[in-house]
Formats: sequence, C-alpha cells, structure tokens
Amino acid sequence: MYKLINSHGRQSEFIYFAEIIQDWGRLLDHWLSQKNWKMAIDVLSRQSNVDLYYKSAATLIDYCPTETVNLWMKQSNINPKNLIPALLRYNLSKGSNLHEQNESLRYLQYVTISQKNTDPFIHNFLLGLYVQHARIDSEKSLLTFLNSQVIYGV
Repeated sequence: MYKLINSHGRQSEFIYFAEIIQDWGRLLDHWLSQKNWKMAIDVLSRQSNVDLYYKSAATLIDYCPTETVNLWMKQSNINPKNLIPALLRYNLSKGSNLHEQNESLRYLQYVTISQKNTDPFIHNFLLGLYVQHARIDSEKSLLTFLNSQVIYGV
C-alpha cells in the first residue's frame, strides 16, 4: 500500500494512512528523513515503543535537545543506559559550548534524583559531566553530587 501511495507522490495520503494504522515507525522515519524534528517528536509522544525512542535519540537530541529530553523524562520505561551513545555524541558535539544548558546533564540528574537510578554506569557518566562543567560553572553542583553519593552509598 505504501509503495502505491508513494509512487503517485501522495505524501499527505501516506502520512494519513500511516497515522490511521498507527505505523509509528514509518511515520518517525518519514519525519526524520524530512528533517522535521518537531513532527518526529510528536510521533514519539503518541506511542510507547521504547525502541523508537532509542532509534531516534541521537538525531533528535542533536537538533531539538530540550524537547527530546522533556519527552524522555515523560517516558518512564526508557532505560537510560540505552541512551548513553546519543548523550555521548551530543556532549562531544557541544564540546566548547559548555555555557549552554546541557541537556545530557539535565536528563541524567533527573534519572538519578527523581527516578532513583543507581546504575554505576549512569552515575559515572554524570560525574564526568559534572567535572566537565565544573571548569566553567561553579564547583557547587559537583560537590553536591559527590556528597549525595557518599550519603546514599552509591
């Protein structure tokens, strides 16, 4: 059916059909290929397949970091460890631009504080981000994090 619709250049019918049958993967691929990040985020927000979150993580955090992290924070069944490659890539691309709000830092703070995640891999990555940002910001957030780790025994 998709081939038939596409062969006639009927993009709006393609989108309509995919939405009707809830083919979220195909819709997500479509919006990502069109570089329409907001629509891709909209598609993700209407479904709960975490594999689609992981699949699109690296692209969406690069182009819409705040909206992407907000979406991740709403999805309780995401395993943050599966987002680490996207978060690493995002941080590498931000490199010298440390004065901006770091969405990786915000997401990992949420995961460790609000969701009480105790995975050492997540905590080590968060510690690395704190150290990286302590050079620019005050060291207060780094010291607070280290104190919380001693208190909670993580």
